Amino acid sequence: MAAQPDYYEILQVHPSAEPEVVQAAYRRLSLKYHPDVYSGPDAHQRMALLNQAYQVLSDPSQRSAYDRQRAGARSRSVGPATPVLQVTPLEVHVGALPKGRSRTATIHITNGGPGKLSGLVVSHVPWLQVSPSQFEGNDLDIVLRIQGDRPGEFGALTAVEVYSNGGRVPIHVRGVVQEQNRSQPPDAPPRASMARGPVARRPTTDIARPLGPFARLPFMAWVAIGTAVSSVVWFNIAPGLALIPLGLGAWLVWERLMRDHAADVHQQGHEASRQGPTLARCRVCHAASNLATARKCPRCGGAICFACGACACTSGRGRGRTPL
Repeated sequence: MAAQPDYYEILQVHPSAEPEVVQAAYRRLSLKYHPDVYSGPDAHQRMALLNQAYQVLSDPSQRSAYDRQRAGARSRSVGPATPVLQVTPLEVHVGALPKGRSRTATIHITNGGPGKLSGLVVSHVPWLQVSPSQFEGNDLDIVLRIQGDRPGEFGALTAVEVYSNGGRVPIHVRGVVQEQNRSQPPDAPPRASMARGPVARRPTTDIARPLGPFARLPFMAWVAIGTAVSSVVWFNIAPGLALIPLGLGAWLVWERLMRDHAADVHQQGHEASRQGPTLARCRVCHAASNLATARKCPRCGGAICFACGACACTSGRGRGRTPL
């Protein structure tokens, strides 16, 4: 059975057009395609269709019946509703990837239509793996694992394709593989990148500079200022209580002096341990001795040899020590 022609398309009017518009369109097309004017081989067929369309659409009862028939035919031609596949992002850029290492990226799959979405995720390149490769649902994530094997740029316009009952979507994946630093083992975590922004462009002296002029005052000055202010306040309240901040200030000064002394001693010992022991050789027996641990002569203060007992002040024999 042949399909019924669309009378609205024949008269080139909208389905909701007024009768006056339908009549004006029929007159205009009749003058254009009349066999006396139009010399085409389908002139009589065009004129017959125009007359048939105007006869139906000019009568209100016939037009209503035709509209109901036309709406039913369109609803049957549409068919059942299907899902609509939507994937984001459509392009994945993994950036710089060290050689021998891998990196992951995520794509999001959603359903933009009715029904339930299901399908496959296929990788077309050997350096990319997908997980999971099958899916079923309207909102889920797919993980892409990219392996950097060969140095240089890599990429493919259809590296990954998503096939589903709602359509097919290709995904572009690209990046670059860099040579591994020899000083860094392959399994070591990547080094942290340098800081960016205003702090990175600021000189080191500006970063280490105190926040204000008062921060440059030494510790002793702060203790003196705090002790003086506290003593004045407590003296106005009760004169005897003014000794409390004075004692606290004295304890802070003593504790700071002891801490600085201990730090100096530790630094001297550290430097001495780095330099090693100071050795000297006896001029008499040629034995080597450590000057730091050797006994001292009470008369000249020189080191006494542990082997022969000679020192620098031993008379008549030219005894003494020479540094090694």
